[in-house]
Amino acid sequence: TQGGMIFGEPAGQPTGAVRVSVSVDGELVKEASRDVDDAREIYDRARAALELRPGDHVATGSFFPAMPMVAGKWVVDFGDFGRLAMTVR
Repeated sequence: TQGGMIFGEPAGQPTGAVRVSVSVDGELVKEASRDVDDAREIYDRARAALELRPGDHVATGSFFPAMPMVAGKWVVDFGDFGRLAMTVR
């Protein structure tokens, strides 16, 4: 089942690989990297096939499969592109 997605403000035009780490209550639970060109290729194909309007979002995949949301303080760190911190109760 697809859950939800969180979109933030654009963070520039990254190049190369983007690294992400996920921790829960200070413990690293996932870490991955992905080449930006992979996401751009998927976006370009979607843009060619769909009639996108300003403000539309295109999900180009994920760094790793979805994981269960357990209670605790979650931090998702994208390095220079920012981080998301949230508490799951």
